[in-house]
Amino acid sequence: MRARLGPRLGSWPAFWTLGASFGKEPWPRCGEIDIMEYYQQTLLANVYHGTGGNPAGSTRKKPLADLGGDTWAKQFNTWTMQWDDKSIDLLVDGKQLNHFNIADADRPDGSNPFRRPQYLLLNQAVGGTCGGDPARTDFPLRLEVDWVRVYHRP
Repeated sequence: MRARLGPRLGSWPAFWTLGASFGKEPWPRCGEIDIMEYYQQTLLANVYHGTGGNPAGSTRKKPLADLGGDTWAKQFNTWTMQWDDKSIDLLVDGKQLNHFNIADADRPDGSNPFRRPQYLLLNQAVGGTCGGDPARTDFPLRLEVDWVRVYHRP
């Protein structure tokens, strides 16, 4: 995805996947991959799985200041997920943010949410637990998306 964030208090944009089994099995058992999640001046790249409402996985956080602050946020940036049968890599502008070994999500029953279908979501949430109080935020908040591309290697 090539997009530009609105990095103000209250903004909580995300580009993510959720296991297609969501609704039939609970989160985080269904699996979740946050290719991009942003809130409170921090960019996140996460992979979640687990059972009984207890998330396991890998979370990586990068402060907006480390990326270039408001100058970086005013530009269009590119988020990438490279997912094969062994690993999931999450990148921004070609720089790796997170690496996850898929076998780490193997369960005793042989299931693994990252060996099953996931569906893609893009959203711009406002407020909430992570977004923060938007009471003093100038609106509109925007997640400007230039493009989203999906490729499949046979």
